[in-house]
Amino acid sequence: MPRGTSPKQYLDEARFIETTTERLEELARMEWEFVREAVAGNPRTSAPVLRSLIPETVRWQDDATVRAVAVRLDAPVDVLARIAQRVAQSGCKQKERTFDSETGLKLCSNPSTPITVIAGLLQSSATPNQFRRSLASRTCRRDVLELLLHDPSEAVRRKAKHGLTVRCQEAENAS
Repeated sequence: MPRGTSPKQYLDEARFIETTTERLEELARMEWEFVREAVAGNPRTSAPVLRSLIPETVRWQDDATVRAVAVRLDAPVDVLARIAQRVAQSGCKQKERTFDSETGLKLCSNPSTPITVIAGLLQSSATPNQFRRSLASRTCRRDVLELLLHDPSEAVRRKAKHGLTVRCQEAENAS
């Protein structure tokens, strides 16, 4: 594929499965969020490039890219941990934005995210009760649901128990 010269062509390059890892590294530095998001979703993107896509500070402009990394099964553990930290930080900055539930749900549902990382996020004082309830209602990760069985909220514990007895059983029966 020829090198792009416009944002649309950069996007096409970032999505193209045959784009070299070196070119993906260049594209990851582009100013356009949608190009960086496509780089994050490309299976050829290397771990160092995935690391570079997660900003140190919380910016709403980076949400789509961060979510694209959060669902990657091959994302390095340190990157997933940084995303969890970023999600928790978003809850601490109440005046600037609200807790990033969508990214948190994707991160906690990714089977590659270590349970220790998820436990740290769930135990953070910045993590709202509503997020834990939502996670208990949506995830099929048995280890996450078992962790939520010990949540301080009765509503979260009830939803986690339901998830274990219904959703996890259905998922196991389907496979």
